[in-house]
Amino acid sequence: MSAQALGPYRILERLGRGGMGEVFRVRDERTGAVVALKVIDRAQANDPTFLERFEREARAARAIDHPNATRVLDAGVLAGVPFIAFELVAGGTLRDRLRREGRLPWREAARVGAQVASALDAVHSAGFLHRDLKPENLLVTDLPLHGG
Repeated sequence: MSAQALGPYRILERLGRGGMGEVFRVRDERTGAVVALKVIDRAQANDPTFLERFEREARAARAIDHPNATRVLDAGVLAGVPFIAFELVAGGTLRDRLRREGRLPWREAARVGAQVASALDAVHSAGFLHRDLKPENLLVTDLPLHGG
């Protein structure tokens, strides 16, 4: 991966770093779409156990079609770097929101909890476990909440 691009994905900015690697906001030069690109660190990509976990995550994410789950657009390996391209969700994480605003009003907390439970049901129905559910991994938007 060059400092500026991975295959057709032109890097615009780094969004964060997690246990598997980094997430970037990128432009897909084929379509012009701005998406989120998750990549594994090169050193970890050589670890068969770690690579298998990443490939399971990609398969799981592709199998999920749910309004409260981020849609996978592409996945694979480019220049020796495993990646997953996701739709870019406008907003931030639940952790960011809690830090900024404090506790959620109970009705909103219940709606968010119901949405998370519904998305997890879709993940589990596809035969997978999330394994890393935490406020940093829950994206929230200012859009109307799904499911009422």
